[in-house]
Amino acid sequence: MSTSDSDRQLEVQVDWIEKLLSETKAFEPNTHEEALARVLVEQALKNAERTATAPGISLAAAFDLIVAAEYYTKVVNTGWLYCPVNDSPLLIYPYTNTCTFAHF
Repeated sequence: MSTSDSDRQLEVQVDWIEKLLSETKAFEPNTHEEALARVLVEQALKNAERTATAPGISLAAAFDLIVAAEYYTKVVNTGWLYCPVNDSPLLIYPYTNTCTFAHF
């Protein structure tokens, strides 16, 4: 592949990215979403301090909870998975479509 071909591919990629960015809109959280995010960030930082771990790990977990909470507000009450754990019923609706606790 020549340099000019490579440059054209890069231009196409940049145009694609710029097009997507131009179509985005700012996220406008509800009051309860802001409260949840605030609590989770505070708890993540406290957990990091208490366990002497990097705050990024706890903040990543908080982010996952926020994304999952937002996702669950958009799904309907169908498609749940039955994932028994230690002979106890567990119904989950994971966006990864897998029983994460089934291995315990």
